[in-house]
Amino acid sequence: MKKITLALLLTTFLSTSAISFAADAPSEQAVPASVVGQNVVQPAKLNIAEKPAASVVVTGQNAAAYFTIENKAAAPLTIVGVALDPADMAAKVEFHKTTTDAKGVSSMAAVDKIVVPPMSSFVFEKGGNHVMIMGLKKPLKSGDKVKFVMTFEDKTTQTIEAPVN
Repeated sequence: MKKITLALLLTTFLSTSAISFAADAPSEQAVPASVVGQNVVQPAKLNIAEKPAASVVVTGQNAAAYFTIENKAAAPLTIVGVALDPADMAAKVEFHKTTTDAKGVSSMAAVDKIVVPPMSSFVFEKGGNHVMIMGLKKPLKSGDKVKFVMTFEDKTTQTIEAPVN
């Protein structure tokens, strides 16, 4: 009985404390959708992996962001939205997925949500899933940093940053 109780306690502890903190991203402020102006400190839900390096590639008035996010928790992490900070930097920001058919024709489509499995990672990369920034209001140049605000299924948010290449 002691072994079962200890295993249960350890499992409970690990599942509630397995969220890691990004070295370069402090704990973020979560804002419930129904409460404006009242912030609650939440631990970081995801990390940006060091390799491959995060980047934002600009082509005219559009840009695509590539990076790998890590979920160190014991539960899946569902991201239901993405925005920029400041929000008025672009007309629209969406998760996109590029697919290529049997004839070699590629197309992009918006994706409603991203699910990162527990203790796993999700890759935003060229030719696959990426964050699409459309209608930039002012040019981005190499060395600039772009802040992305990820909104989770529970309505909390986390800001992550990627450099412009």
